[in-house]
Parts: sequence; structure tokens; C-alpha cells
Amino acid sequence: MASKYNVSGYDRTFHGALLDANILADVYMQLTGGQSKFEFASNSANNSSSNTAIHDIQLDDNLTPVSIKSSKDEILEHEKRLSEIETKHDIQTIWRKFQ
Repeated sequence: MASKYNVSGYDRTFHGALLDANILADVYMQLTGGQSKFEFASNSANNSSSNTAIHDIQLDDNLTPVSIKSSKDEILEHEKRLSEIETKHDIQTIWRKFQ
């Protein structure tokens, strides 16, 4: 992936986790078009204090999925962002392949 996204300039003489993490961070920045902060609505108080293992979580069978519709403005902003990423990196975003 580093080659594909033109991430270079690292001394790869020695292999190490810190070096790999830095390279991965640069690849991530390329994948997200430079977006470095994601803001998701979540119940962070419960998530951060929970030490529950995944296999211990009980799912409620009575839950129904929620359908969230994007507004016209959100769709336009999304389209604008995809175009910016595609122009900057001369690629087609994966979103376009599934429209």
C-alpha cells in the first residue's frame, strides 16, 4: 500500500513497529484524503469505561435497524469531498464503484 500511495522516504534498513506505525499513518492519510479527525456520535462515556470483551456482549433480538437518510446538502458535501480526493490523488474512490 505504501508503494501504491507513493509513501516513501523511510529508512527501511531495520524493521520495527514504530517505523511501521509511521508508514501506516502516512498511508492512512492518503486513504482518507488528509482527513485526520473523525467525529462520530457515540456514547463515549460507556465505551471508554467498558472492559467487556466482545464475546460477553448480549444482543437484543428485538432491535430493529434504524434507517438514516442523508439530506441533499450532506449528499452534495459528500460528492464534493469525493471529487477533491479523486482530483488530488488521480484515482477513482471506492464509493463510485458501488453507486
